[in-house]
This record gives sequence, C-alpha cells and structure tokens, in this order.
Amino acid sequence: MNVLKQYINSGSSVGEKAKYAEELMVEAASLLKCTMYEDQNLDCNICRMIAGLHHKTAELILKAKCLSQ
Repeated sequence: MNVLKQYINSGSSVGEKAKYAEELMVEAASLLKCTMYEDQNLDCNICRMIAGLHHKTAELILKAKCLSQ
C-alpha cells in the first residue's frame, strides 16, 4: 500500500493518480473483508480503520477523475 500511496502522491494528473487509486481501493477492500478480523484485537481495529481511510481516499480520487472529464 505504501508504494501505491507514493505513486498517487507523485502523480501529476488526476488520471495518473486514478490508475493507482483503483489498485489502492482493491487492496483496502481486501483488508476490510479480512476473515481473521477480531473486534477485540487493537491491531485489527487499527488496520481496519486505516484500510477504511485508504478506501475513502481512493474513492475521492476516482470521483475527482469523473468530475474532471
């Protein structure tokens, strides 16, 4: 995920960022659907929270791409 975030941050256009945002969304979604999630585990809660933020970030980038077209 960190590599994807670096690519997104270094992208010069919304279209370029969107390409990596789609990949970020897929990775974040897989973490949000983790079958080993334990609601009493602090690490799981933090992981899910961060994955949720990444997913929302990717959604915003993809919406910005749609608006720019």
